[in-house]
Formats: sequence, structure tokens, C-alpha cells
Amino acid sequence: MSVKRWFLLLLLVLMIFPALELMYPPGVLGAKQQSKANKAQNRNIKLESRNKKIEAFLMQVKRAGSIEQVSNAFRMANFSAAERQQLEKELNSPFYKQKLKRLIMSSRKRERVIKKTYKQPRTTKKVNKALIQSKLARAKAIDKQKRSRRIPGVRVISKQKIMMMKGYRPSGKGSGAEILSISPNDGQAGTVVTIRGRNFGPRGQVALLVERNLLFADIISWSPERITITIPEAVQALVGEEQKSGFIWIKLAGGENGPYIDFGFRPNASMLVPVISEINPDPIYPSSEILITGNNFLRAHKPVVKARSGSVEVTLKVTDWSDTYIYVKSGGDYHSTLERIPSGGFMISVENHLGASVSKPVTMARRIVRRRVRFSQHEVHCEYWKDSEDRPSALCWIGYKKTFSSSYGGCRDWSVVGYTVRIVEQGCCSGYSFKKEPFGNRPDYEIELWANAFGYIKLYVEVEMEGPEGTFCY
Repeated sequence: MSVKRWFLLLLLVLMIFPALELMYPPGVLGAKQQSKANKAQNRNIKLESRNKKIEAFLMQVKRAGSIEQVSNAFRMANFSAAERQQLEKELNSPFYKQKLKRLIMSSRKRERVIKKTYKQPRTTKKVNKALIQSKLARAKAIDKQKRSRRIPGVRVISKQKIMMMKGYRPSGKGSGAEILSISPNDGQAGTVVTIRGRNFGPRGQVALLVERNLLFADIISWSPERITITIPEAVQALVGEEQKSGFIWIKLAGGENGPYIDFGFRPNASMLVPVISEINPDPIYPSSEILITGNNFLRAHKPVVKARSGSVEVTLKVTDWSDTYIYVKSGGDYHSTLERIPSGGFMISVENHLGASVSKPVTMARRIVRRRVRFSQHEVHCEYWKDSEDRPSALCWIGYKKTFSSSYGGCRDWSVVGYTVRIVEQGCCSGYSFKKEPFGNRPDYEIELWANAFGYIKLYVEVEMEGPEGTFCY
């Protein structure tokens, strides 16, 4: 470069420098430099503080005995985005990776079941057992009254009177009159009996003695050698359901004497056909205890009660009975349970120990059935390392929430009884809450699952519903 050019450059510098001094005095230039230095110093302080914060957290990770302690420490530290980014790099080292994976595995909880049952009336109509018991007590009182009721035309006599009637004489003889034969030698109400003998004299009376009960027979014909009688229906009330011993006494005209002959009184099966007047409850439910009232069920031996619908026949369990009532209930085994009887009409039959039977149509209430609806599984993972890729996930440092909803239409005549949450697998720091619970006739729901850092949860929901048999709920 020539001397002239050097001279011009020097002159230009001498002209510019005073102008710079006027624009930027020496104090201003120093402040600018100081500000830059302060900023650099603050950055170094922040960096040092961040490193100490991260080092303190890493020390807590080293000492942690559970993943919950790590997650709580992370929330308390309140790391910034830049700090989380640096922390991820630190935790991605083999030591911390293995440490966290071990803590996550040890935090897994066993399968748990959480149930909720609504305190609401069931759609199944419950039979009032107290009402049935009160009807049973009334039936027993009526039966007792019937047994103690006096039979018209019958009187009870003493043993002394019986001995006087017999007159301490051998059977067949008395006061000149004598019984030679009787045909038949036993009978029932309505039986025609022929008595042959001699010296019966003019028409008198024929008495029947059933144990200590005395009544008079209906006389068809009377002659000195032959008497024909009919055993009255009142005898059946005295005999009941089992044969009774007694005798026939011919009371001669004009006195209290006369011959007698032993006679057996048999029950008249045609008069002991059972009659059902009422069956409670109506309609009948599979769990019902049933009270059958009527007549001629007979008390000496347990009657047989059956429920029949088509080809299905069930022998019910008789727990209490008498001549006028039977108390039965559904048995616990397959052959005696009313659960086998379908909804709708069916027959109840009663057979007494003499083989006479009767049937009455009744109705089985529409059975209420239960059904469980299991929905698909829901899960939320916020573990530090995901299964799909072995690298940190910055998203799960701040936690993760997700709402799941089920799709299910309303079910007419069906109702939700309750629901069950089955937690299949759960790590630390996670949970769930319902935004909309299954209720009423809608089993659908909305549930929110959440997981904090290192947390995860996997569950499914089962909804229990009940409704009439033969209907469907989709």
C-alpha cells in the first residue's frame, strides 16, 4: 500500500474516534461489558443450581426403596422442561435404567377386585314370607278347630256304658235275641250290611260303636230273622284315614238290651279324595315357600306334592302338613327344585297315602335372571421405559390421563344391579375414577385412568344386570 493511502486511513480513524467517544462515553461501554458478564455469571449459577438439583434427585433415586419414593421425589422437585431433558439423559445410563426397572417390577400389585352394589329394589318381586307364615298359622288353627268339632248325631260314651251295652255276654247273644252271621264283617260309609239271626222282634235300632263314639245306622229293613242297614256317612268322620275297630249293637224295641257283633270300620277312599281350595303365593316364584289349603290331604302319612310342566316333573319338599293344609318349598337338589319349572302355567298335584290325587293349575312368575356384561380391557402406561422402545419418554414425566367409554344400548325391563372393577395389573402412582357409572338400565360408562411418572394400570369393568327370562339386553 502507498504512503498516500496510509495517510488517508490514519486521517479517517482520527476523525471517527472522537465521534465514538461522543456517542458512547467510557462509562457506558463498561456497563455493557458488565451486563454481559452478569448474564454469564447467572447462567453459570443456574447451571450449577440445576446440576445440584439433578444430583440431589439422582441421589434420592439411588437410595429409593420403592418406585413410589422416586415418583414423589420427582413431583416435589418440580423440574422445568430443560431440567427434565437433562435428567432424562442422566437416567438413561445403564445404572439408573436397571435401578428404575427393578423398582417398577417390585411395585406390581396383585390382581384386585373392587365391587359396587346399588342399594336399589331388585326387579325380582320378593314374596312376603311373613304373609305366608301368617296364612299357615291360620290354616293350623282351622285344622285344630275342625278336629275338635263335634259330629252331629255322634256321642262319646264311657267304657262302663260300653260294658253295659255288651251286657257281659258273649258276642252274638242277648235277651233271647241272637246274631248268627253278618255280611260283610267290615265296611265303610255307604256299605250295606246284612245281619241274620233270630228273635229280633219288632223294629228297634241298630247302633254303631266306633271305638268310644256311638251313632245309629240307617235301617233299610227289619224282620225277626234279618236286618239290613246302611253305614251312614258320619262314620267316615270317625274313621278318618285308617281302619278302626268297633261293633254293631242291635237295640231291641222297648229296652236297652240286645246282641252285638264285632265289626271293622274301613275308610272310604272315595270320600278321601284330596281337594285343593287355594295355593299361595300366586304367582309362584322359584324360591317360594308354598302353602296349599283344602281337605283330605290326610295326616297319618306325608302326602306327595309334585310340580309338572310338560315333560318336567319336580317332587317338592313337604315340611309340614295336616288334613287341611300342606306346606312345601323348593328343594336343594336337581330333582326337587322349582328352578326347573319354566315361566308360565304349570300344575301342582297332591297325592295322599291312599293313592287319591288332585291337581290344580298355577302360574310360575316370569323368572328374573342375571347376566354379566364384561367390557374390553383399558390400560394406561407411564413407565419411564416403554415396552416398544427402550428410551426415555418425556411425556410421562408429567403424568398421563386417558378417558375410556363403553358403548352399550339401553335395556328395557333390565336394570343394573352393580358393577365390578377388576384391576389386572397396577404399578405405583396410578388409579382410576368414573366420570359416568353404570346405573339404571344403562350399563355403559366413562372411566378415566391416570398414571404419574413410572406408574401404570390395567383393568376391565364387569356390569351385573338382571331382567325377565326370555328377554335380551344388547
